[in-house]
Amino acid sequence: MSLRVVAGRLELSSSSIVCQLDNGVTKVICTIARQALRDLGDCHQLSGSEEAAFSQLLPEIERLASAKFHAGFFDRTGKLSIGTADLLRYLRPSAS
Repeated sequence: MSLRVVAGRLELSSSSIVCQLDNGVTKVICTIARQALRDLGDCHQLSGSEEAAFSQLLPEIERLASAKFHAGFFDRTGKLSIGTADLLRYLRPSAS
């Protein structure tokens, strides 16, 4: 089952955005580095704030988080963390 972001559960800090994900069985906390979000937005040629990019990139963020979740790549606290390296590892090339 794929993870989905739980609505209304974003925490913003200067270096990351933290959200809660749920697949109907398991709930997981996911931290997305702001630099990774900017890089992902650039890859998809988006402009605007990181918060707006987060909303527009939600399906891709959920896909990335689900890939890490199913691979068992949690940090030492049991949370998921998406950084720039994960974009290289899990990002699908665009069909252009």
